[in-house]
Amino acid sequence: MATDEAWKIWQEGFNYVEAEKRPTDLKGNPETAFDCYVREKVHLLKRQQQSGKVKNITGFLRTAIKKNYANPEFVVEENKHKVKEDAKARHLSDRKRQLLEDQRSEVETHRDNELHQLCERIVQETPTLLEKAVADVCKENPLLKKTCHLGKSLLETYQEKPMLRVMVDQHLMNVYPERFQATRKRYESLIAALG
Repeated sequence: MATDEAWKIWQEGFNYVEAEKRPTDLKGNPETAFDCYVREKVHLLKRQQQSGKVKNITGFLRTAIKKNYANPEFVVEENKHKVKEDAKARHLSDRKRQLLEDQRSEVETHRDNELHQLCERIVQETPTLLEKAVADVCKENPLLKKTCHLGKSLLETYQEKPMLRVMVDQHLMNVYPERFQATRKRYESLIAALG
């Protein structure tokens, strides 16, 4: 098709199409709709060429545009393409969300480890705090007394028994929040940055 003829068709848009054949269910802006309309006719042209039914490419395309030749296969292919693109976008979105969740989980694990190390340093430096914390925790949970073995120091028991360690750490963080504030704030900002 000659450039000047293609330009004329493009300039006229849907006015180029015969009035009684002109599509009425246009969605979006007219230029985008006309672009889709022309792609549909080019798709029809290619299909007709493959089956050997077209002798004059330019004439067929011009007439297909002017008379609005039907091309239901185009709609089916466009819908398939849209479904594929939507699935791809969903997959990317799901993948991105999973990566963010993994990053957040990793940051939370680092935070918890750092908070525990801080608790361990506190109880090593001030054994009386460990004794008081274990006594307070055992008052609330009498079953924890069984975890304190004879023959082992309270610090060794704290280090070896995860349940006791978690309870003592939480107790220390509740009773002395100011000692953990800087660490918590740093990780809160890291987690907030992840969304």
